[in-house]
Amino acid sequence: MMDVNHNLIPFGYFQDLLEIDKLKILINQFINDCINEHGMSYTKIDKTKGEITYLGQYHDNYGNPDVIGEILYDFESYFEIKIIQEKYNAKTNFTNALSHIINLGHPINEFLEISRTILTNLELSSLIYFHEYPFVKDTISELSRYVAQYDSFGTNDYTYSNQAFSWDNEDNEYRKNSLIKLYRLVVVKYKLIECNKTDFFNAFSNGEVKNGLKWMHLTNNGETCKTSLIYFINRLQKENFIIESSGKIYNDKICYVFRNTKGVVLENIRHSKSKLENNFYQYDFIDDIINDLI
Repeated sequence: MMDVNHNLIPFGYFQDLLEIDKLKILINQFINDCINEHGMSYTKIDKTKGEITYLGQYHDNYGNPDVIGEILYDFESYFEIKIIQEKYNAKTNFTNALSHIINLGHPINEFLEISRTILTNLELSSLIYFHEYPFVKDTISELSRYVAQYDSFGTNDYTYSNQAFSWDNEDNEYRKNSLIKLYRLVVVKYKLIECNKTDFFNAFSNGEVKNGLKWMHLTNNGETCKTSLIYFINRLQKENFIIESSGKIYNDKICYVFRNTKGVVLENIRHSKSKLENNFYQYDFIDDIINDLI
């Protein structure tokens, strides 16, 4: 069973925000921060709404500088910007955690279920504590929809296999969500690979591949283009997205993972590798995919 506390991290800001009624605390903190930054020379202050007004210089609607007038700092505007920022942080943290679990070879069903439960509870709390600020509830709802799009990735069907490729996600945080992005690029956008989600993630996570990944790029003769496939794998290795292999191990991994358009295991990988090396083929569309990952 997964460590539940680990799964609280993606939505940590919102969990802390909605733990209890913190509206007055947040407004008071906002007012104090304004005073610390702009001084005590305010002309108006409303500690209930969280509004504080100063007399100062600014540009008017016509771009004229140094106009003297009232400058309003209000909690609602500040708070909405803060919520937007934390929404994007939560999405990034969630995707990183999800990718990390996939790369460890663990099923993600439990993680998704915990995430859904957390967000359901947060949505209810937002209606209680921040009903005057509907953008809080709307943001939690958006996060729920964001999590829901990954429901179809959930699988308990994982068996370790050293014949598959291994996604190298340890060098920096960005790599932890790049495998999901690769799926979207090669399967959904470019339709370069045809397969089910389980096989795809297993293929790059040291997992058992059952049906295989069909390589859909064809030669001018209408046959599966193995040189473009090898070019694709080489680029993934060169950019350290997958752990490097060579020789027979490299060939065996391609044969284990990939199929032709009819679902038949590929053969003569060594010959295709030599052909690629001797003719200096370059596939711009594959370069575009890899560059999109970097």
